[in-house]
Amino acid sequence: MTNNLDKKVALVTGAGRGIGAAVAQRLAASGCRVILTARSSDQLDRVREQIEVRGGEALSIVADLTGDEDVEHLVQQAQTWGPVDFLINNAGWGKRASVVRADVADWDQTFRLNLRAPMLLAKLLLPAMIEKVAGAVINIGSVSGKSGEANGAAYSASKFGLIGFTQSLYEEVRENGIKVAVILPGFVDTPLIPPNKQLDRSKMIQADDVAQAVHVLLLELPSRAYDLFPVAALLGTATALGILTGRNEIVALSSAGVSRARLVRPIMEAGMVAVAVMVLLGELVAAPLLQRAETRRSIALSGGLALQTANGFWASSGTRFVNVRNPVAENDLRDISIYEIDHRHRMRSFVHAGRASHASGGWLLEDVVESRFTQERVVTKHLAMRASSALPSSEQLWLSLFPREDLSFADLRRQLTSLRARGENALRYESAFWFRLVMPFSTLVMMFVAVPLVLAAPRTTSLGQRIVVAALGGIGFDLLARTFMQLGLVYGWGPVASAVLPAAVALGLASWAFRSVP
Repeated sequence: MTNNLDKKVALVTGAGRGIGAAVAQRLAASGCRVILTARSSDQLDRVREQIEVRGGEALSIVADLTGDEDVEHLVQQAQTWGPVDFLINNAGWGKRASVVRADVADWDQTFRLNLRAPMLLAKLLLPAMIEKVAGAVINIGSVSGKSGEANGAAYSASKFGLIGFTQSLYEEVRENGIKVAVILPGFVDTPLIPPNKQLDRSKMIQADDVAQAVHVLLLELPSRAYDLFPVAALLGTATALGILTGRNEIVALSSAGVSRARLVRPIMEAGMVAVAVMVLLGELVAAPLLQRAETRRSIALSGGLALQTANGFWASSGTRFVNVRNPVAENDLRDISIYEIDHRHRMRSFVHAGRASHASGGWLLEDVVESRFTQERVVTKHLAMRASSALPSSEQLWLSLFPREDLSFADLRRQLTSLRARGENALRYESAFWFRLVMPFSTLVMMFVAVPLVLAAPRTTSLGQRIVVAALGGIGFDLLARTFMQLGLVYGWGPVASAVLPAAVALGLASWAFRSVP
């Protein structure tokens, strides 16, 4: 499977121990070239050696992130490896004390490390990400950033600020293909938590759990880029034409006898090449990696006991294994198989149900065939319905199910064939199939929409104004297309109409506007 993390450069702060070390090791295992930074050279060397022993690449840089000069020097050294693709702001510190008794110097150190350093690092590293239209900034926050607590005012305030910074930065760079996220773990079993006899560390979040969340976020990047491609195409076309218009080059071309059709042709030809590349990336990279990310997410949500595969949803509990082939909704399942084995790994029983529905009391199986295996014989009985506690909770199932619109063409076609062969309702998969099939066409339509948007605007319109109008139009189209897909499911419209109609309407309006431009 293609790995979008291979050879990417990731900078992880606070990487000498705890969460930072776990994140660095997990990313290195996935092919990232990891830059480690912390104040302790001994701790960094230990983590770097652990990565290199496993065949990974790591560079350790000692830095005190509370000092601006150290931060700037860190960035200069990090960029000797090339532009940083992923910034993981993990370093943090806090000293418990009441507001009255706290040392103001401790407040300053807390804010400089927990908030100022992530902001400064983002400021210095983002220009390269923006230039590449790719990258990620992931901040490790805390639940203390959502709810304050006594004797932790400075730490909580810094984490509140980190959440606000993350949200603001997201709004600034969301159209540049850069992912910005904050992870808010609770108590994590790290050296930052001092020994306490009343604290059961076995029940705390582990550092690798947080590292897994970071990994999943980065694996989802190609799919998000694929989803935003029509909007990005509109913005790119509008920006390029806006620059030409601002320099009066469009006027010059028109004066030279170049028709609008000839002006549009190279734009659409370039668009076709870009769309072809994006479709290949979406099918061969984005969809498989997002499914991999969702699989990891499913495993994490179930404590390692759930998995989403091409054959449906799998879950295990002790000696029971459950397979749901067709989860219609979180409380409506079809084609369920429940396997139970004994301590010698021999089949004890097998239950198949045509359908399962969830009520307040649990799951109710319908059209049940139950077989029990003994050394002498197999006992089989048929039941109209029976209760079952073997199935996962509806919440776990809902969170773990893979979004149908994110499956590849091959997976969607396989699911459609299977559902039709069993005579089951395949409308949701048909809608997702056509939505994905129409995506390239929608991208070309968005590029064409940019032409009348730019040409019809007054010459005094600034490039920034043109980009804002294009962004609003692109986002509006994306919302409309997704809304139509859901409305088609609710009101029973055909999947082809639900997928094609938004793009067709946009094309019709753009064609009318194009002909109306003087």
